[in-house]
Amino acid sequence: MSPSPESLTARQADLPRKLARAAQLLRTRVDTEVEAQNGALLRQMGERVQLQLRLQQSVEGLSVAAIT
Repeated sequence: MSPSPESLTARQADLPRKLARAAQLLRTRVDTEVEAQNGALLRQMGERVQLQLRLQQSVEGLSVAAIT
C-alpha cells in the first residue's frame, strides 16, 4: 500500500523543520566541544602562569641572595 498524496505532502512540508532541528543540535554539539577545549586551554594557561610565577620568585630570591 503506497502513502497517500496528503501524507507525502505533509512529510515534505515537515522536512525543513526536521533539518533545521538537526542542524541546531549539531551546532550545539560543536559549541559544547569548543567550550570544553577552551576550558582545557585556559586551565593549561593558568598552570603555566603559576609555574612562571614560581620560577620568577625563585630567580628573584637567588638574585637577592647573590647580592647580599
